[in-house]
Amino acid sequence: MTSDFFLVQKIRNGDYLAGNQFVEKYYPLIYQYCFLHIRDKECAEDMTQETFVRFFEVLMKNTDIGKIKAYLYSIAGNVIKNYYKKKKEILVDQLPDMTESNLTEIEIRLDIERALDQLPEEIKETAILFFFQ
Repeated sequence: MTSDFFLVQKIRNGDYLAGNQFVEKYYPLIYQYCFLHIRDKECAEDMTQETFVRFFEVLMKNTDIGKIKAYLYSIAGNVIKNYYKKKKEILVDQLPDMTESNLTEIEIRLDIERALDQLPEEIKETAILFFFQ
């Protein structure tokens, strides 16, 4: 049995420390997954938190969830899909001001995003998981 199994059992028994350990273990992976899809730090943080909230809701219902990591990615994927369904266009005057130091970082990020965007949808998801997770 894996450490995840024991963590889940402790969480179901009300051990908040185990819940914190679980989040600390998977938060970076789920955050990066969300960030690579959304490309917005705050939004990715919100999505990551929403993923864990949904996970713990299901967990506390004593539902058998199978492979925990895969289940977390599945929830995160659904959160991302819901985001795109609700996404609205940003008005130009709402865009943040850019400084010189941010431009180089942004250019590199845009190059990576363009490369990901050129991939077919059926490969894009796999590429994100393989190269960044």
